[in-house]
Order: sequence, then structure tokens, then C-alpha cells
Amino acid sequence: MPSHVFKQVYNQCKENRFLFLFIAILGYLLAWPFLQPFVHFRLILSLSLTFVLISAVYAVSEHKKTAIVASVLAVIWAVL
Repeated sequence: MPSHVFKQVYNQCKENRFLFLFIAILGYLLAWPFLQPFVHFRLILSLSLTFVLISAVYAVSEHKKTAIVASVLAVIWAVL
């Protein structure tokens, strides 16, 4: 793939970073009431919450310092 295609995809993702966060939160909130009672689906819920966290870090990562702080907090949250 040519590099200009990657730049276009990157620019689209950068412009829509809050949309990704919104979709991640909405998906988690819609899936949680249905999947929470089932023990086997709790891993899926944990993974979707992790996706929400990654989307949140990406949404606030416009500046390098903010991205580093958000990433550190996300790692701490994931470890705990």
C-alpha cells in the first residue's frame, strides 16, 4: 500500500478519535446488562472495558505529554 493511503487513514482516525470512544462506551453499556449474568461472557466484558480505556487514551492523546500521562494511568488501571 502506498504511504499516502496510510496518511489518509491516519488522518481519518485522528479526526474521529472521539467517535471511537463514543462507540466503545456505547457498546460496553449496551452489552453489559445482557452479558453480565453469564460467567463465561465476563471475559468479553473485561476486554470491551479495556477497549474503552484504550479508546479514551487515544482520544486524549493529541499532545505527547498528555498521551504519556494517560498511558501511565491506563497501565496502572489495567494492572490493578
